[in-house]
Amino acid sequence: MPVKNSYFELSDETASGAKIASADLIGAPTCPHCAARFGMAMCGCGGVHCIEGEGEAVCPWCERAATYTAVDDNSPGPAINRGRG
Repeated sequence: MPVKNSYFELSDETASGAKIASADLIGAPTCPHCAARFGMAMCGCGGVHCIEGEGEAVCPWCERAATYTAVDDNSPGPAINRGRG
């Protein structure tokens, strides 16, 4: 499930540019829209979308298939842009 364009229309374009390590986020909630088990998977293209779990999935932004895995506990994980929604 890709983020809908209305997200961008309702978001503030003056984001700070600051980033946060995904390992610093607490918990792993399900997607509030589609109830997918993982509400935030990040593709190599930078697109964020939902997945049901580890394994192969197709990014709805770039349509590339990729194998998704959980971030290792010893890794800071990918940096996520912080913004104002």
